[in-house]
Amino acid sequence: MFHFKLSSLLFYRRQLEDMAQLDFSNAVQAWHQETAKLEQYQTLWRFCLEQWRKAQEGIVSIHEIELYQRYMLRLREEIRLQIEKVRQCISVMDEKRDKLLQAQKERKIIEKLHDYEYERYRGDLARREARFHDEISTQRYVRKDNPL
Repeated sequence: MFHFKLSSLLFYRRQLEDMAQLDFSNAVQAWHQETAKLEQYQTLWRFCLEQWRKAQEGIVSIHEIELYQRYMLRLREEIRLQIEKVRQCISVMDEKRDKLLQAQKERKIIEKLHDYEYERYRGDLARREARFHDEISTQRYVRKDNPL
């Protein structure tokens, strides 16, 4: 029966890959959330800009102008901060992807070694079976020629 000496290492490498996959998935999910938030801010910015243009068609008070200006400046700052968060998410996502790829490579190395040793085991087993069958055939032939 085949027994791979490094089976515990292979199991460990698979666990590391699973954890790296989970980390990468979480990073992708965080990126999606931050990107969605950025899109919301940008949509709000376009809506407010359109509202401001409509408001300018009529009579606008100084107080209203100040309110729009402060709000638009704050919204622009929120968009800038959100863009930075999205960039951070992208860098984290790239880092997690690299770790996942490295974990996959390490697992594949051990799996290739497993496959190599399994094939070697099968070859040894086939040779032993062939020798066994040859020995039986030889014994039958000898018995046939030299009856007791």
